[in-house]
Amino acid sequence: MRNRLRVLLILLALGPSLLAWAGCESSTKPPTTKRNQKPLQEDARRVLDAAERLVLFSIEGEGDGVPESIDTSFHGFKILGKTEIANPPERQQLLSALYQGIDEANDGGALCFVPRHGIRAAVGDETVDLVICFECSHFKVFGKQKTLSLTSSSPASAFNAALGRAGVPLAKPPGIQH
Repeated sequence: MRNRLRVLLILLALGPSLLAWAGCESSTKPPTTKRNQKPLQEDARRVLDAAERLVLFSIEGEGDGVPESIDTSFHGFKILGKTEIANPPERQQLLSALYQGIDEANDGGALCFVPRHGIRAAVGDETVDLVICFECSHFKVFGKQKTLSLTSSSPASAFNAALGRAGVPLAKPPGIQH
């Protein structure tokens, strides 16, 4: 009985901040230090920088990450549209925004993962895919190794602008009914 009361008091005291932290609200995440951040793997960055082909995806992150079909999903998330970024200045702008977001990330991110963006970079026979949730500040890297890394939300506007210029529909923000 005493332990239950103690747990209840702790939950009442932490409740609001704990609930906010578990959501996708970047302003309420508990702080961590930069040194805890996992940087983008060197081999993944090399492929992104030297990519012969760079494709930007708009994906519906509400799925469960299980592919319906290879042609309609990107690592299990429904593809709403995609565009190849062939223009070198536009490529550089997107990658610079991504790298800036990675440099800005200074916390642990939220507990959700509802990605809205993806990148596929290919050079030779190497491919690196990023599945990105700017709302929770996480992205998954699929390359030689599979990892989870951090970013800020700042690259989202550059990604959305590139998709918009190509006429690719964007996923609805979290909490918006379909």
